[in-house]
Amino acid sequence: MRKAADTMPGHIALSVKMRCYTGMTALLLASCGSNADQTLDISVIDNDSSIFNTERSNLSPGPRLVRGAVAQGLVAHDSTGQLVPALAARWIVTDDGQSFIFRLKDTKWADGSEVTARQVAGALRERIKMERQGRLGRDLSEIRDIRSMTGRVVEIRLSSADPDLLQILAQPEMGISRNGLGTGPLTKVVTGQRIDFMVPVDERDEDTDDVPNPEIPALTLRADTAAQAISRYQMDFAEIVTGGRFQNLPLISIAQVNRSEIRIDPVSGLFGLLFVEDSKFLSDSVVREAISMAVDRSRFRTALNIETEDITNRIIPDFVDDYDSIAEEPWNDLGMAARRSVAKRRIDGWVANNGETPVLRIALPQGPGADMLFATVNGDLQAIGLISERVAHTANADLRLIDEVASYNGVAWYLNQLSCGRRNICDKKGDTLLKQAKSAIDLSERARIMAQVEQSMASYHSFIVLGQPIRWSLIKEEYEGFALNPLGYHPLPNLAVIPK
Repeated sequence: MRKAADTMPGHIALSVKMRCYTGMTALLLASCGSNADQTLDISVIDNDSSIFNTERSNLSPGPRLVRGAVAQGLVAHDSTGQLVPALAARWIVTDDGQSFIFRLKDTKWADGSEVTARQVAGALRERIKMERQGRLGRDLSEIRDIRSMTGRVVEIRLSSADPDLLQILAQPEMGISRNGLGTGPLTKVVTGQRIDFMVPVDERDEDTDDVPNPEIPALTLRADTAAQAISRYQMDFAEIVTGGRFQNLPLISIAQVNRSEIRIDPVSGLFGLLFVEDSKFLSDSVVREAISMAVDRSRFRTALNIETEDITNRIIPDFVDDYDSIAEEPWNDLGMAARRSVAKRRIDGWVANNGETPVLRIALPQGPGADMLFATVNGDLQAIGLISERVAHTANADLRLIDEVASYNGVAWYLNQLSCGRRNICDKKGDTLLKQAKSAIDLSERARIMAQVEQSMASYHSFIVLGQPIRWSLIKEEYEGFALNPLGYHPLPNLAVIPK
């Protein structure tokens, strides 16, 4: 088994000597039960909602895993994050990139009836209608029409070419269901507070010696708090914990988890503080930039004992595919002391002209990592004469933490997240340019305008970049079907096999 350090991406490395977080209470052992030896027990860290509710938008980690297991989409992601066929056996894209034609496999619904193109097209239209109000809303904006062409062919027509459409369709949220039931590849049985997943008989590989017992679940999933999940793992009631984020990262050290069992996914996305209150103070882009200048990104990462090679202030990371940024990294040549000196003069100037500054409400999730983040940001703001207070992540706030993994490695995803369709404080000029970029027929022209969008949004200073998101898992041994990937998502069907 490789050491944990060998499995970590270049921009994140976890130090095993994490600081003890003295403010945490003892870990509580959740009610646990042991299944038969053939069953793989998994805990997903999710205290946001029930894992049983998958028929809604904005799915949290637990429901995403469940929906991806029992309601496959036209395409899917494998354990490494690569695109693979699902309901669709194959597909073609027209030369103009504005039509995707899928030929469906011979598939049955959970009740045994045949899946038709008409049903899939109808279910997909309904799902897209729901998701337009969720996290994938702007990513789905190019879809103009969905229709069934024959009994097995579905066509998706676009208003303009979208090279990332397949990656979007592979998201668990885009799984196809009818009357709450999907097409697998797993079937589920709700047992108390857990879900047992079975491998259907026709999905079993009869050519191997490891044919699962049809009466024993292939795997079991529970949604736990971070403390419960780690406790169950340490007590050998769970073989895998997934869904870990920065706010619960210090719990690994408290529980003294073996270093070799820690896995950090090489994810990218948006991790930082978004300005959400359009007050007189924060409506001034000069003030927003001053606040951003004051924040020491490296100090927060050091508090979590996370080493970073290159901390960037850019919205879009350097490693995004086929994209040349023209946005300059702000204050690149200024040290922290010089940045804060400039920032303080700006705040003092605003006070001289307008009066006292408000107390800045910062909305963060619960957890020791979030406690550390607030402590560092609060100190940074005090250095330029500002006062802040912490509020709940869903409460009214002036700044709110955004911690989202990119659904695909494309520039459009990052810019969509900061567009006016999703955010109160937004760059209207950049938003107009974004719409122009998406309507561009030529992909090189689209990329050129996207670069202008990033430049405009960066100069608007509506988002304080703190680095890349953190997603971690724990596993006791190497399992076939588990692999680190840039999505930070580990599909259950890939894990529904006998461990090596």
